[in-house]
Amino acid sequence: MECSIKIKKTILVISVIILIVLSSVILFFLSKNGIISDYKYTLNRGPFKFTITLTEYVGDKEEVRIPGRIGLLRVAFIEPEVFNDNADITHIYVSKNVNMEGTLFCRRMPNLVYVEFEEGLETVSAWFVNSKNLKEIKLPQSVEDVVLELEGCDQIKGIDYPKNVKRINAPGIDGTPFKNKIKSYKYYVIGSNVLLSYNGSENEIVIPQGIKVLPAFVIPDDSETVISAIYMPESLTYMALPEIANENTMLYVGSNELEVYCTWRKYAGTIVAPAGSPMEMYCKENDIKFRPMTDEEEKIWREKTEAAASEITYQE
Repeated sequence: MECSIKIKKTILVISVIILIVLSSVILFFLSKNGIISDYKYTLNRGPFKFTITLTEYVGDKEEVRIPGRIGLLRVAFIEPEVFNDNADITHIYVSKNVNMEGTLFCRRMPNLVYVEFEEGLETVSAWFVNSKNLKEIKLPQSVEDVVLELEGCDQIKGIDYPKNVKRINAPGIDGTPFKNKIKSYKYYVIGSNVLLSYNGSENEIVIPQGIKVLPAFVIPDDSETVISAIYMPESLTYMALPEIANENTMLYVGSNELEVYCTWRKYAGTIVAPAGSPMEMYCKENDIKFRPMTDEEEKIWREKTEAAASEITYQE
C-alpha cells in the first residue's frame, strides 16, 4: 500500500515537472515574438499571467475567425492595423472570448462583405470605415454596449440591434443606405430605448418621454442653424451633451439622475433644470451656465416631451 502511494506521488511530481518544462519552453518561444496561427504577435508579461497582442494578420484566407485565445494564452489586445487595407478577407467571425474593451479596426477592406460577432459578447466596438462592399453585420443577442463606425460603407442597408442594447456611443451610420432609409422617421429607436436617429426640427428640439439613452451626434450641432431650445425627457438616464456654440440656447432637463457624456466641444448655452437637481450640481462642477426651471417652464417641458412620445418609431 505504501509502495503504491509512493509511486503515485512520484508520477505526480514527474507530471508537474514535465508541465513546468513544457510551459517554460512554450513561453520561451512565444517570448521571441513571431507568427502563430496566421498572426504576428507580441507576448505581454503580466505580474501573474501572460497574454498575447495580435499585431498583424499574415494569412491569405477569405474567411477569418478572430480568436479569443491562442493555445493557452488569452488574446488581450488587437493592434489597430491588423486588418486595415486587407483585400483577401471576405468574412470575419469574432469569437466571444475576444477582448472588445479596445476597438477592432477593419478599415478600407474592399472585399469584406460579412462580419459576425459570436453570441456571449456583451460589448462590440469596431470600425469598418470605407469597407465599400460590407453588406451585413450580425450582432449577438447578448450585446449591451455597441460602438460601430460605418462611414463610407455603401452597402449597409440595415443593422438589427438586439433588444438587449443599452448603450451606443454614437450612431456611426453616416453615409450608409441605412441612414438614408430611416431619415423619414422623426425618432428612430433601437434596443432598450436608445435614440439612434433624430430627424425633426433643428430650431427647437424635443426628445420624447420614454427615451433612455441619447448618444453623441444624434442631435445636430448648431454650425448651420440656430437652436433656441432643447427639451430632454425625464426618462433619460444617459445623455451625450449636445455640441452647441450658441450661448442663448436653453437645454431643459428634469430632476432625474443622469449620466452625462461630454464630447471635445463644450456646451456653451444654459441648462435649465429644477433647483437642487443633479444637473445643477453637474453644471457647477463643469462650469456650465445654469438657472432653475420655473413652474411654467416645467409645465411646457412636460407637455412637449410627453406629446412627442407618440411620434417614436421602434426598430422591429
